[in-house]
Amino acid sequence: MALFCSLVILLMTNLFYMPVQSLNNEGIALWSLKQSIRQDPSRFLKNWSLSDETPCKWKGVECITDRVVSLSLSNKNLTGFLPPIFGNLSALRHIYLRNNNLSGSLPVTLFDLNGLQSLVLSGNSFSGMIPEELGKLGSLQTLDFSGNSFNGSVPPSLLWCGRLKFTGSIPSDMGNLSSLQGTLNLSNNLFSGLIPANLGNLPETVYIDFSHNNLSGPIPQNGALLDAGPTAFVGNPLLCGAPLESMCPPDIPSGRNGQAPRINGTLIMIVVELCFLFINRNYN
Repeated sequence: MALFCSLVILLMTNLFYMPVQSLNNEGIALWSLKQSIRQDPSRFLKNWSLSDETPCKWKGVECITDRVVSLSLSNKNLTGFLPPIFGNLSALRHIYLRNNNLSGSLPVTLFDLNGLQSLVLSGNSFSGMIPEELGKLGSLQTLDFSGNSFNGSVPPSLLWCGRLKFTGSIPSDMGNLSSLQGTLNLSNNLFSGLIPANLGNLPETVYIDFSHNNLSGPIPQNGALLDAGPTAFVGNPLLCGAPLESMCPPDIPSGRNGQAPRINGTLIMIVVELCFLFINRNYN
């Protein structure tokens, strides 16, 4: 009888402490992110709970068929770091963490997210080297690492600059990349404004592709720009002058002295260097 009573008590105890719900693996991965956040002054992550079955109702999390596809935690003044388990969110397509106080190095597992399309980490305090594994993100369209503290050499791992959707004007200091070789491919982006004239300072052996953007005004007639063929500029209806057939009106301003305003110039410079290095390595 005593043994029977003991078994009953043990069974009741197990039932009492059995969790009602069990958080799935993606929820556990995000929970580890919450645990890595030391400060959350707006308590934005308050409803992230281990008692949920999935994280799909958590603030900042978007799911499709119970898979996490988007994480949006921008402008929340979060302080912390990105944990290694962050890369376990295999269905993740968009990461928006801009304007927080996140620091430390980027976990290599982050670059195992093969379907990632947007990686926006600007305005934080990330440091260390940009991992060469960045080149594994073949679906990436939007990349913003500006406003961080990355250092070291640029990894030669970005061949797909033409798939990144940069906006704003082309920074004139690209013309300072005088020792680079290969292809400057900024095609199929959203660049606008004038082409800075000092891009002609690039080596004449560099192949330039500015096609399919929103560039306007006359094409500068110097250096590497002078040697580019018409296919390098097609898909920009407001561009004019050689080598295109459309003539420029006499009063249109040029990109002289590179005075066009710049947006995210540092970021673009990083990516352009990546493009040059990777393409040069593969073509040689």
